Amino acid sequence: MGDSEKKAAAVAYVPFKTFLAAIEGFERHMPAQIDSSVWPTYSGAIRSQLLGAFKFLNLVDDLGHPTAPLRLLVEDAANRKATLRKVLESSYKPLISTGLQHMTPKMFDDLMDAYGMTGDTQKKVSSFFLQAAKYAEIPMSPLLLKRRPGTTRRRRSNGEEDSEGDVFHVEPSTQGSSRTVELNGGGKLTLILSVNVFDLVGSDRNFVFGIIDQLQTYEQQKGKAAKA
Repeated sequence: MGDSEKKAAAVAYVPFKTFLAAIEGFERHMPAQIDSSVWPTYSGAIRSQLLGAFKFLNLVDDLGHPTAPLRLLVEDAANRKATLRKVLESSYKPLISTGLQHMTPKMFDDLMDAYGMTGDTQKKVSSFFLQAAKYAEIPMSPLLLKRRPGTTRRRRSNGEEDSEGDVFHVEPSTQGSSRTVELNGGGKLTLILSVNVFDLVGSDRNFVFGIIDQLQTYEQQKGKAAKA
């Protein structure tokens, strides 16, 4: 895929943990074609983001067939970090060749602007790259390593950039969220959720959302009983 074609392809912005889980999932079975049906437990949005990431990183060809780099990522787990590093260096060549070791946050943000994404999607684009680069042990400036996933840059009404807004935020999640339900027989039940729900997959996702659904159902039934 040439530079012009790559620019047209959707840049990777799926949660990195979800991307890594998809790679690990292929250890059990590598399908002949990578399409949305290979991730039946994921939401439509996540499946779309995964496919976009695989295309951008050249892990599948134009027909969705696994490429050699993808097979190497899956089959050689011992060298997965080194393989991913090569994949990133190829797919993000303009960014990485600039020198991440001495890059300031502003330089990084300016270079990420070239991928043409804005708003929340741009935050996710930056988050994926930084987490992937850290996993692949690509040398980066301490200024970049200190930033949390999900960058945002606020601008004042006059169009100037607000330096205090040059921080990374965690992707939308329910980290630190809690829900308290008053029980019919007295007392309270409090559920504290300290996990990024976008990182949950498979049985973990079903388990957590199952508990949330039960709490909501309990509250709804309690409300109806009180009105009766």
